[in-house]
Amino acid sequence: MEESSPDSASTLITIKNVRQELNRLSLLDSGITDDEFGNLLACITDNPNKVPDIEESLKYGNDNVKITYLRKLLESNVATKTPQNTEVKKKIINVFPGGLPYVKPEPLLYNSGANWEYQPDPSLKQILRSELKNHYENFILRHFDKANLPLYLFLSEAGTRKSRNTNEFHQTAIIISRNEANRQYQNSTDFRLIAKQNQPKFGH
Repeated sequence: MEESSPDSASTLITIKNVRQELNRLSLLDSGITDDEFGNLLACITDNPNKVPDIEESLKYGNDNVKITYLRKLLESNVATKTPQNTEVKKKIINVFPGGLPYVKPEPLLYNSGANWEYQPDPSLKQILRSELKNHYENFILRHFDKANLPLYLFLSEAGTRKSRNTNEFHQTAIIISRNEANRQYQNSTDFRLIAKQNQPKFGH
């Protein structure tokens, strides 16, 4: 049979001393409770490396100090064990046994304004009709000075359809024109403003 080493024998004595002190404190009228006694015994069994420190600490102070120390020790021991985390994980697995359901993502350019009906200001058509008429007449007369050809700007805050107005400007010009220029606009292959040497140009 293998003999015990001096260290293991010393550890057994230390554990025995701590258990005896716990037993003594449990017999006091205001001492540790039976539940606390049992939990402390389990604590020193699970953490033999802490027993020497516990034994040393129990050498100081009166019984009330020792009882307070042991209860703090129990709180610390409970805090280091987290069985509740395992339980939470089990609950999540039980709720979704087959994993999370697939949810099809929304389109990349999806937004609540995608289906808005465009409603231009009532005065917009009249203003554009007048300006486009003058623009066209000056273009026919080859009056390309910037004083005669208007500059079309779409100035507004975000989300107010500036890009859409720009893209649909050609079609807007056709819709609001009710004269000869209408046919000219329809036949033009390009209807846009070109900035060249600070001179706005209008061309087919």
